[in-house]
Amino acid sequence: MSTTSRLATLLVRIQGDADGLEGELDGGLARAESTVQRAGERIRSASSAIGAGIGTALGVGISTAIENESAGDKLAAQLGASGDRAAELGRIQGDVYAAGWGDSLDTVGLAIKGVQQNIGDLGEGAEGGLEGIASKALMVSETFDQDLSMTTAAVGNLLRNGLADDADEAFDIITAGLQGSGDKAGDLLETFNEYAPLFARVGVDGQTMTGLISQGLQGGARDADQVADAIGIFGETALKGGTAVEAAFQSIGLNAADMSRMIGEGGPAAQQALQMTMDALRGTSDEQTKLNAAAALFGDPANTLGAALYALDPATAAASAGMDNIADRTDAAMATISDSPAAALETFKRSTMQKLGEVAGGFVQFGMQNRGFVQPLIMVLGVLAGAILAVRVGMTVWTAAQTAWRAATAIGTAAQWAFNAAMSANPLTLVALLVVALTAGVVALYMKSETAREVIN
Repeated sequence: MSTTSRLATLLVRIQGDADGLEGELDGGLARAESTVQRAGERIRSASSAIGAGIGTALGVGISTAIENESAGDKLAAQLGASGDRAAELGRIQGDVYAAGWGDSLDTVGLAIKGVQQNIGDLGEGAEGGLEGIASKALMVSETFDQDLSMTTAAVGNLLRNGLADDADEAFDIITAGLQGSGDKAGDLLETFNEYAPLFARVGVDGQTMTGLISQGLQGGARDADQVADAIGIFGETALKGGTAVEAAFQSIGLNAADMSRMIGEGGPAAQQALQMTMDALRGTSDEQTKLNAAAALFGDPANTLGAALYALDPATAAASAGMDNIADRTDAAMATISDSPAAALETFKRSTMQKLGEVAGGFVQFGMQNRGFVQPLIMVLGVLAGAILAVRVGMTVWTAAQTAWRAATAIGTAAQWAFNAAMSANPLTLVALLVVALTAGVVALYMKSETAREVIN
């Protein structure tokens, strides 16, 4: 075969290989482009979702942290706390709220403030400490629609006047009283706050006090205040004595001096004086004598109470009102409130929010304290994120790159064969081959490059 023929054959072969290569490259690049587009869409979607989730969580966490800080600072200012004590109060406030008590951090703060101011050291030793007492106060207030400050004040008054042994018992007395008929007129806690010292004067405890109020209400009394007012007047009148008092006691078969002494002793003796007086009144058959003695010893409330006054019986008061077995009554009520899907979900939500607040608060605090470190770190993280995205995209085009490599290898093989053939040809043939190759290169460049087309045109 002549050199010219061999060159012609070579050109045909190169043209064929080039055409096939162009088709293979076009297909590979098209597939690569499609793959990259799909991968990019997935990456953008995933990145957007993840970024939105992280951003939302961080935003909620920061908002919660700010709210926690604000509520904690307010509580600390109200109680004059600072340093470690302020931090402890803030922690307790957050824990109580996270457990599902109170409708806001400020409400929890109000409960803690009430416990500190109205109960104070009297609450030491109570179950759960300050956190436990505040939780109970919130439960009573929210469950029975009671004023929160009045609730903690009632606990404090029961304790200060010896009507309850500890804060837990005081709450049990209040809970049981509100569950029974003692709050018929909605004034039980107000009555506890106003009349606790007067009930203490006649020697009764919180259970008996609540039972007496319940007996009076069941007997027809208007409200708890009316019953308590009558008993308060009796304690004062019997202790003070006087001609009218002596005559009243004598008319029902009692000695005024003995009654005064027993009231003065307080405790069981004072309660016994009240018991003896009520028994004597009920045992008086003459209605006029009974009414006169009652008015002299119990004041005006005796006239408005009517038969309800004679229903008062200290010996049976606690048992008749269900107040004789009230241990853990408040804990049981709290368990009932907490034992519902809605309460469990709310507790979970609040706990999660508090944790987010702690994390975000720590992040923000660290960032504020270490700006010189955090700002470059954020830039580095941004670069890393871009690099990771680039790697992900690069992986998706690897198949296309392999296709291109195989094509390039084919070109290299053809080019090497052509070069060898050219070297064996004469100079004129070599020049012709170079012209053809240059022309083919320019054509390929024109077809593949928009910039080249603009220059050539």
